[in-house]
Amino acid sequence: MDETPAWMRTEGQPPVDLQVDRPHGARVYDYLLGGKTNFAADREQAEKVLESIPSVRVARPQSGLRALSPGRAGRTTPCRRSAIPGRRPRGGPT
Repeated sequence: MDETPAWMRTEGQPPVDLQVDRPHGARVYDYLLGGKTNFAADREQAEKVLESIPSVRVARPQSGLRALSPGRAGRTTPCRRSAIPGRRPRGGPT
């Protein structure tokens, strides 16, 4: 018996066309961040953007992206997100 959950099975579904020959905004952004999930068309588009608007350069963080919020005494602390929309997480900044 197949133990793969029904929602993960792909038989009978049409293949997905990623259109790697056309640039996509998310993949261009990934290239600008120094990521690996991009293709030649995305890299070419990113270079065109950088040539026309040099100030677009994106800072490449050393340890990944982190959202920061103003903390107490002017320090910045990592944001805490609640799983329930509209509800504050416990122990978060007030």
